Amino acid sequence: MFQQMAGFTLLESVLTLTLSSITTATAIHYLGDWATVSAEAGLRYNQQVASYTMQTHQTWAQAAGKAQPSWNEVLKINGFDHQIAANGQLTLISADNKLCSTINRYGDLLDHCSR
Repeated sequence: MFQQMAGFTLLESVLTLTLSSITTATAIHYLGDWATVSAEAGLRYNQQVASYTMQTHQTWAQAAGKAQPSWNEVLKINGFDHQIAANGQLTLISADNKLCSTINRYGDLLDHCSR
């Protein structure tokens, strides 16, 4: 009654292809969301690392009686563009330039970007 194809009937093959198409269409829809969530998570992680690193270096400098460190002395950032302003603020920028975050020279996260 049904033609046999490599262990599957024609009906099973059609059902498998239909489910695969639906799954692929759904995955493509969420791929953009996943990329955004991933970029946001990466930015938050880099914010925390930069902030904690600056605060740690400031504590060390204060304990040693040295001058407060600058961002250039404290960290090297990979995967995100960054800018250091004349006032000592560090701005992290995602690769697509849609997300950014600014951290002041004391390692405190500011509410908005000053790009």
